[in-house]
Amino acid sequence: MCTATAPAARALDDSCGVGGRHYARRKPEASDLYRVVRQELETLFASTATRERPVPRFVARELRAFLRCGILAHGFVRVHCDAWGLDRVVAFSCKGRGFCPSCGGRRMADTAAHRIDRVLPDVPVRQWVLSLPFALRYRLAYDAPLVRDVLAIFVHSVFTSLRRRARKQWATLRGQGGAVTFIQRFGDALNLNVHFHSLVLEGVYARSAGGTPRAQEEQAGFWPDNVIYDNSRCMHESQRRQRDSLASSLAQRSVRG
Repeated sequence: MCTATAPAARALDDSCGVGGRHYARRKPEASDLYRVVRQELETLFASTATRERPVPRFVARELRAFLRCGILAHGFVRVHCDAWGLDRVVAFSCKGRGFCPSCGGRRMADTAAHRIDRVLPDVPVRQWVLSLPFALRYRLAYDAPLVRDVLAIFVHSVFTSLRRRARKQWATLRGQGGAVTFIQRFGDALNLNVHFHSLVLEGVYARSAGGTPRAQEEQAGFWPDNVIYDNSRCMHESQRRQRDSLASSLAQRSVRG
């Protein structure tokens, strides 16, 4: 029987001979990225401080934590397998969310598996992406309530469009949509670019409007949207509604894009 603390349990499986494999420690210090960050990080901080534009504290904290991630000298857990008589040490991770490729990749894989296995139903799903003007991106980077409001307007607009079309196609009653949104804060070039990726159910959950109340209950379920968005009037109407709602919300906050 193998005994280990919870964070190291998966790492120990291979040490115990599961599947004929052996555990190999990750060596971040051998990567080109680690070497570049280690050599140039303090130079970067000093340079930005001289220009009176210091790196934000949360960015500095993330980068310094990356240099400790996976390094045994900064802490580790020792695991032991009674059955095989083996001992292994597993270094602590930084659990960063924005820079570390190892922690980011693990978080991405775990999140995707959780969404597929436990959150999203077995129905069609479409990805919606909301990109914003440059000036508004900078404001969103430091204004969490505004991020929340923009996302609420975006999702509400998409749900309204889906409910209206479901009512027209299927004569449904009080359709309910579903979505999961991921907020990205950078672009392909690691530039500041706050934008939204939403996985939206391609339809609504609702009851049919026809027949008796009992028949309506029996026909309750998921009603797919059969309208093709690409280059269609529905897409343009949804975009216009989102733009108008955002403009109204920003006007109330005296934000100029």
